[in-house]
Amino acid sequence: MKSSVVIGDLLKHSASKYGMKQKEIAKATGYANATTNGHFNGNPVGAEAAIHYGEEFNDSEFSWMLSKELLGLIGIINGNGVRKEILALSVLQKREAAERKQVEQQLEIEYLMTIPEELLTKEQQESILIYLLEYADELLFEISHINRQLEILGMSFMDLMKLKMPVWEEREWIQG
Repeated sequence: MKSSVVIGDLLKHSASKYGMKQKEIAKATGYANATTNGHFNGNPVGAEAAIHYGEEFNDSEFSWMLSKELLGLIGIINGNGVRKEILALSVLQKREAAERKQVEQQLEIEYLMTIPEELLTKEQQESILIYLLEYADELLFEISHINRQLEILGMSFMDLMKLKMPVWEEREWIQG
């Protein structure tokens, strides 16, 4: 995990989205006005402070973009090359899933998963990577679709995870 990130543009976008002024954000986070102003204008933000901003905004887009910056995780659809409405994201996710399944069949990925890792050829490893790149496209649209639906409910992805984590822990899918 990075120890600091530059999130000025992300802060400006979120402040605009919620109609908040820098001073309001500084007061909500407990940071000095000058510190918050510096963060808005491109000064590096420590990981803890960045997460604190995320908690204050409680916004899925902010959280995903922050996780992308801090941890290198997948982001969400936020570019101009695609519509961000629920139906559009659903259609695009289904298209990406179909493409992934086609690649999975063409490259015989299920068969490749039966081969011990140390016996995979370079070509077989490349086939798995091609498949995973297709899968990443599908996940991007799936996560974006979920986030858009959460926005309608006034929830963030963090809110959803707070509800779901105890269930996953109980099923022993994850450790708390």
